[in-house]
Amino acid sequence: MSKAPKTTKAIRDLFLEGEPPREAAAPLSAKTSRKQALRGHRKRSVPILPEDERYLCDRVVAARFGVSRQTVWRWAKSSARFPKPVVISPGTTRWLLSDLIAYELELQEASSRDSGSEGAV
Repeated sequence: MSKAPKTTKAIRDLFLEGEPPREAAAPLSAKTSRKQALRGHRKRSVPILPEDERYLCDRVVAARFGVSRQTVWRWAKSSARFPKPVVISPGTTRWLLSDLIAYELELQEASSRDSGSEGAV
């Protein structure tokens, strides 16, 4: 598994879906007041992880596979091959997009092997 983000702000940014990346704020000068510095802190950017290192909620995972949320949780509990969710905090569980992509590739390879062996009989 990959390393988890270290800051709360970085974790929060992982869940922002469809929002444009934030721009970096201008560096503070010696004459910048504390009030101006605090006002600008919302504009500073946090490094955005690559697209496949994002965390997805159960609704997004369900939509990705065209199933219900309950099916996603059933797969997570009973299937040995389906990626296990990552517990971010109590009550917050997500799946890594990179794990889901790897699972999809595994399914594609298995189906291509199965379809290739049927014709060789």
